[in-house]
Amino acid sequence: MPRQRVLLCLLVNLSLFTALTWAQHYPPERQVDVTHVRIDVIPDFEHHTIAGSTKIDFTPLVEPLFDLILNAKDMEIIRITSDQPIEAWSYNDIDITVSFVSPIPVGQPTHVQIWHDAQPQKGIYFRTAKNGYTLLKTLISSVKARPTRHNTGIPTTTIPTTASPPR
Repeated sequence: MPRQRVLLCLLVNLSLFTALTWAQHYPPERQVDVTHVRIDVIPDFEHHTIAGSTKIDFTPLVEPLFDLILNAKDMEIIRITSDQPIEAWSYNDIDITVSFVSPIPVGQPTHVQIWHDAQPQKGIYFRTAKNGYTLLKTLISSVKARPTRHNTGIPTTTIPTTASPPR
């Protein structure tokens, strides 16, 4: 009898723990359907920064949209515009919140455009002569960085490290 109680308590605790940990992995419910994203980027090789704009076309899904919340980590937001009147917007170094004057009805296509600056820490590498990179070194490292296990449809080229006259 005591063994059955211990086993029963163990099963109840295990199922409760499983339910609590699994509940944390559900993604948040989508408020909008993003139909198109256009990103224009201008690199500044001297200062290792990028400037640009991002235009996001979306449609509210379930209920009228009062606030649009977007992830935008480590950026400087310059301005935000939309085809719907914007009451205000805020940025906390992680998320942008765009508040509209009136809620956007479900199914109405809308867009926001965000002008931003950033100094990327990963993903973009500014390879310039000032940093000791020559054109040849940059080309060689970009060929080495190409994925080889997937067929990308891009022809790969071997670039010799020393130039030799043709025979």
